[in-house]
Amino acid sequence: MMRTNSEPNSIEPRLFDLPNVLGHNDWSLSDAAELEAQHLLATAQHRLALFEAETPPNLAGNAEMRRAVLTEKAQLYRTAIAPHRKLPNEILTEIFFAASGKVTVPVANIDTEPPWTLFRVCKRWREIASTTPKLWTHIRLFYEGKRQDDRWLKMSKTVLARSEGKPMTLRITRERSHRTRHTPLAKVFREIVITNAHRLQEFRIDASGQELIDIFNMASPEWASLRHLVLRCSTKNMAPSGIVRVFENAPHLHTLKSYLKMFSGFGYHFPWAHITKLDMPYSKLHPYAALEILRQCPNIETCLLSFSDDMIYSSHNHIPSTNSPRENQPPITLPALKLLDVNIYKCSNFILFLGPLVLPQLTTLSIDGETVMVPDPWNPEYIPIIARFERLEKISLNISVPSVDIDALIKQITPLLTEFSIPRGDVLSISTLSSIASGELLPNLKKLHCMITDDTPGAHLDMVERRETIEASFQCTNSEATFRREGGEYEVRFKALEESGRLSCYSGHWRKAGG
Repeated sequence: MMRTNSEPNSIEPRLFDLPNVLGHNDWSLSDAAELEAQHLLATAQHRLALFEAETPPNLAGNAEMRRAVLTEKAQLYRTAIAPHRKLPNEILTEIFFAASGKVTVPVANIDTEPPWTLFRVCKRWREIASTTPKLWTHIRLFYEGKRQDDRWLKMSKTVLARSEGKPMTLRITRERSHRTRHTPLAKVFREIVITNAHRLQEFRIDASGQELIDIFNMASPEWASLRHLVLRCSTKNMAPSGIVRVFENAPHLHTLKSYLKMFSGFGYHFPWAHITKLDMPYSKLHPYAALEILRQCPNIETCLLSFSDDMIYSSHNHIPSTNSPRENQPPITLPALKLLDVNIYKCSNFILFLGPLVLPQLTTLSIDGETVMVPDPWNPEYIPIIARFERLEKISLNISVPSVDIDALIKQITPLLTEFSIPRGDVLSISTLSSIASGELLPNLKKLHCMITDDTPGAHLDMVERRETIEASFQCTNSEATFRREGGEYEVRFKALEESGRLSCYSGHWRKAGG
């Protein structure tokens, strides 16, 4: 018969009231009570082990309830001596802050993320969470715009008040399914954002175009602490002048990320001289407009812009002609710019932007053109301009470039280059590949991505075999290939989009796939 040394429901004398202790997570045990709890835990674990060892397999199903009782008792004692009961409030506060991250306040459910979840643990944790200001300095508000706006605003103000005036990050997301209902977002902006503008270090807002236009028509508050600004909208074109108007009094703004579809008809006053990061991928600026902006950002380090001829450039002082000789345009020196990333939607005169730039610290240049652009944005005059960027380490030209211009660019470009990507350009000439293989050209190159043809891969393979440090990937009209080195040899695989003509290569020996 099955036996155990004691019944699981037997009552042991103890120095503490277990149910009462477990009902208050902020109670800690005395030293004597903790020793007793540890002894009881060890006893419970021992009984559970004996029970497991002495229970025949054919009786396991009938013993499930008894096993659950023993397991629960061990867990209760383990909880009673949990380390968090001994942590002082100061340490708990730091743990809470490190674990909380951001605070989200959805309208329908306000307790899904820290520190809201801390409220449910116990009275002590609730008091710590509600009275620790720095736990409430990273807040995200989801605004639906329902008829309960007053209740939502009151709740949001209560949450913001818990930060007790400390510098903070605020993000407001307008639920897309409710962007046309009831109270406009402008009211939220006035009552929540403007009243706290002086202490916001980072502000993000995602709203509809009309709502942002309403906000941009407001007078600028004092953004004394604002360092990072992120604006998102994909529903309507708008003038950047509105952004300038409402955020003009932000003298310390360092990062501006604007995902707005803009048009360029304004005087290009850009009052943020301390900006180091400018990210406007949908701006579609005229080249002169972009130059005017960068001229006012002498400390910029990274820049992402887009260009289009469709946008009209106008200035209060001067309307330059697109036929003006480039040599007459004053140079613009940006001594700190290290990364320049441009998207060309439709801009036949992009040279007007690139030509005047003097970028002594530029290390990364990326030019991405629309695949259906007519005419193509490439211009041979880019070659000497790119070549004068003497510190370039990475170049990506995702535009169509003739083979002769690729060869000329490689011959003139800085030897510091480590990555070169030109997937839509023509095939590199055999002489250029040979010079790369010997190290005469691009001696520091580590990564290469370029065009290849299915019938003439030999020179590319030879280059990779001779330059063992290069990681190369090739792209062609109906296939792609990637080189990787294994055990001192290289392996090449072509994966064609069509079954016919698929090629594979192992250690330099070509054969038909499956052959």
